[in-house]
Amino acid sequence: MTESEVMLEISAYIRVKGLMIYRTNTGRRGGVSYGIKGSGDFTGLLPSGQYIAIEAKGEGGKQSQDQKNFQERVLKNNGIYILAFSLEDIKNGLTDLEK
Repeated sequence: MTESEVMLEISAYIRVKGLMIYRTNTGRRGGVSYGIKGSGDFTGLLPSGQYIAIEAKGEGGKQSQDQKNFQERVLKNNGIYILAFSLEDIKNGLTDLEK
């Protein structure tokens, strides 16, 4: 499965579940930087109020060093970070939080 396909599945799941998680972008345009370098493809708040970041990857995809650094920052601040290669990774990660 490609990264784009994983992202589409995650987007659909988030909508169906009514979660306050949204697609995020980072980059640079016209000399202005936006977003946080390495941040998740999706970020938001869980019903508990806890911050969540989701990084989507296609088959064989790997995190960049910036993404690993961002993951570390999220976890150090008691946030949730899910590295998702499939929709099942999201479902499993969110189910684990409900236990």
